[in-house]
Amino acid sequence: MQRLRVVYFSLLFFITALAVTSIANAQSGEGTIIVPNQNLDVVIDVDACDIAGHVLCGGTGSSGAAAVGNDSIVVVFVQVRTANGLPITGLAEGDFSFTALQNPGGISLVFVQTAVCPACFAEFPDGVYRFALRPVSGNWDAGTYIQALQVTSGANTRRVLVPLQVPN
Repeated sequence: MQRLRVVYFSLLFFITALAVTSIANAQSGEGTIIVPNQNLDVVIDVDACDIAGHVLCGGTGSSGAAAVGNDSIVVVFVQVRTANGLPITGLAEGDFSFTALQNPGGISLVFVQTAVCPACFAEFPDGVYRFALRPVSGNWDAGTYIQALQVTSGANTRRVLVPLQVPN
């Protein structure tokens, strides 16, 4: 039992260090933002469209990483869990919503709907969901976007604040 605790705490320490490092890298201009939470973990990939042939970028007309002055998508991954840590599967696109709390330049963000880009919403194993996010109209502006992500599963609602900053 003691050995299991040591392994558990070592793993927890490693994941925390990785999350802190990733957040620090994202704040220094790197392209990945990680937001850990009790029931929702969020990973935002700002550089997704730098990858040639990325399945979401062609379907959204994005070319190159999201940056100030363009409207390229950012890819958002969300892992949804119950209070005891079990993955929640079977959620629909409409179960996810973003609410703007701070928008540089008044620019609102929106999920790219599957009617526009069929691959933009997908469910992966273990309660992980992927979708694309972009400005409703116009281009990304300089500053930090603070969004409240809400996920509804039946009678349960989970929320987390998500900071998003695209590079200049």
